[in-house]
Amino acid sequence: MNIIDFLEKDHDRLRRELVRVKNSLSQGGVLEEIKTYIVMQELHESIEDEILFAKVNQISERVSSIDALITNKQVHKKIGSHLNRLLESLKTNRFATIQHVFFEFCALVETHMEHEEFLIFPYVKSLLSNETLEELGEKAQSRMERSDVLQP
Repeated sequence: MNIIDFLEKDHDRLRRELVRVKNSLSQGGVLEEIKTYIVMQELHESIEDEILFAKVNQISERVSSIDALITNKQVHKKIGSHLNRLLESLKTNRFATIQHVFFEFCALVETHMEHEEFLIFPYVKSLLSNETLEELGEKAQSRMERSDVLQP
């Protein structure tokens, strides 16, 4: 499987996990659900940053100045910040606060995934050969298999 297909499939898995977390918001186990999601999100971002975007940066000096890729890196940082806000909100034990922060987080993540799927990934496909995309997909799959995270 090429890396773009792999990452899009993983986006679907992350979306399903967010639904699972949403369904747990009013229950006692939500903290563990969120911690599990954080591990999945961090693994996904590391595959993007360290495997896919690292390769793109190797082949094209002009890529580092492309607004879409710069924005993508910034959004990864923003997602991390929102995850921290979500964990902090759990300490309040106020359902309305937790729910508000969670839905802000979900909107950010969904917008980010759509940005990747409709802008970043097609651009990357135009830069890299099918062979390279397949090789990167194998690396991504290998990294996922070595982790304790559920497979997409």
